Order: sequence, then C-alpha cells, then structure tokens
Amino acid sequence: MSTRQAFAPTPAAAAYVGERFGLAGTALGAEPTARGLCGRIWELTAAGTRHALKELFWDDDQDEQEIRGRVRFETAARAAGVGCPQSLPTVDGDYLCRLPPELGNVYVRLYSWIDGRPLTPADHAAEHAADWLGDCLARLHRLALRDPGAGAPDSRFERVPTADQWQELLDALRAQRVEWADGLERLMPAVGELSELVVPLDRDALVMCHLDLTPANVMRERTGGFVLVDWDNAGPGSADHELAAALMAWHAPDGRARTDRVAATAAAYARAGGPGRVRDLSCFSGYLGTVLNNLYTQASVAIAADAHEEHRELARTKVRQVMANLPSRSALEQVGLSAENR
Repeated sequence: MSTRQAFAPTPAAAAYVGERFGLAGTALGAEPTARGLCGRIWELTAAGTRHALKELFWDDDQDEQEIRGRVRFETAARAAGVGCPQSLPTVDGDYLCRLPPELGNVYVRLYSWIDGRPLTPADHAAEHAADWLGDCLARLHRLALRDPGAGAPDSRFERVPTADQWQELLDALRAQRVEWADGLERLMPAVGELSELVVPLDRDALVMCHLDLTPANVMRERTGGFVLVDWDNAGPGSADHELAAALMAWHAPDGRARTDRVAATAAAYARAGGPGRVRDLSCFSGYLGTVLNNLYTQASVAIAADAHEEHRELARTKVRQVMANLPSRSALEQVGLSAENR
C-alpha cells in the first residue's frame, strides 16, 4: 500500500469538495470526528446540512467500479431495513473523488451524516445489541447479492503470511530495536496454529458481505437505534464466515467467549432467517485471516520509513492490542458450540 500526502481541512479544500459534489456554502470542521486504520471522517457542512467526508489513507485500494458495487449493496441493505449512511456521488456520478496536489492529493468520499455516537461498553453489552447484530446480519445475508463486478474475495480472508515472511519481519523489527519484537516471536507457535485454519472460500457460496461488522463500525442514533457504517470493505464473502467473525468481534474480542451473548445473537440471526451457520472451525477462517494479516501489516507499518508518523503510532498501538487479545483455539470452539446450541 502507498500513502498519500497530508490533508488539511482548509476553506479551499471545502470549496473544492463542494464543487465536485454539487454543494454550496461548504465548510469543514477543524478536527476529524472519527479515525480508523484506513481513513478518517470530517464533518462537512453545506447550507446548514451536515455530511460526512471520509479521507482515505491508502491509494492502492481505491477502485471506482468496486465502490459502485458496494454502493449497490449498501442501497439494497438499506431497503431491507439495515440502518446505514447513504453514499453521495459527485456531479459526474462517481463516488470516489481525488483532491488536486495543492489540496493534499488524497481520495475522499462523501456520505450522509449520522446523528449519533460510537457505541459505549454498556451499549455493546446490552441484550438488544446482541439481538440487533443477529437481525442485521440475517438481513444482509438474505439478500444473497452477487455482484459480478466485485472480483475475487480479498486475499486477506484466504491467505496469511508464511513462516518465512514472519521471520523476515521479526528480523527487521529487531534491527530497529522494537521493544515488542520478542513478545511477537513468542506468539509465533499460536500464530502458526491459527494460520492452519485459514482456508480458501467456496466460490459457489460467495455473496456480498459487509466484512467489517465490528462494534467500532456501529453507531447509536439519538433515537436509540443502531446504524452500520464503514462499508468500504464490503465485497464477496461467506455468510458462514461473516457470522463467525461477527460473533468473535462482538462477543470474544479479548479471546474470552461470552457464550450467553453468542447464543443470543445466533438465535436472533436464526429467527430472522439468516442462512449462515458456524459449522466448524473453518468458518473462522475469514476472522483469523483478518486478525493475522492485520497484525503483520501493522507491525510492518510501525517500522516503515515512508509511512506518516501518525500511521506508525497507530500501528504500534494496534499491534499491542492484537498481541494481547490473540484468539485461542478454545475460544473459537466455545463460540462455535454456543452458536450451534443456541
């Protein structure tokens, strides 16, 4: 992945975005309202109406045709009752907009504003959150949407770094005297065991999936409902695998399974007609592929000379989080058993 230049929320940037998206009287907030690994959100106002402007961090991952497929999926999900922001097009009908070099040379996207807040631990733990999660997943999977332009599944769900690649990374970390290099090496036996569970997806079972349905990508509206945001990873996947991944992300984020919440989400999913099942440990393939590739990528970014310091700092934080919460085989087994015995 290649990074882009720095973006600043200047009046000139706001005016350019306004022109490209057909908005008048635009202004940008001075600070981002949210930030993730792949981008950050700025509040853009236009004639008194708020919008969410997403600044995208990585140039290599942007493709207009893939984005259009995600927008079709997002639109179908909204029609099926899933709360989500609306992607807004430019005056040319594109959803991807690149700012000129003098404004940062960055890609941005524009969305409708969600009047809400990130989930709190209390929101996450509430029984109705587990029910909402199961119902939301079922609505997405019942669409069984297949987008011929979506391409192959993202490789991070099917392949993980080899032992040689991990060793090369460890050597590079030690060369830079990274303090957590020894801790990462101690995790290699567990990484190897989990890597064996990452397998290719069944091409006949592929449907469009959100692929990042974590608590961090859900907002609580002021009216009390939940809204699923960040559809920029959506693409072809497996209903079985996405169900298993969501159960882990929501109910075993620290490697310890909350079996009652797993059972509640799985029951809500079944009641809503969700077609997926956690049939065996192979269903955790996508989740594990994401975790292990994220660990490898963020450890690499942490020492990348050409990465912005803000990215390196966040990468160091993410590496420590993943290392501390690496899932165990027993946790996977507990989640799978609880899902099937709901």
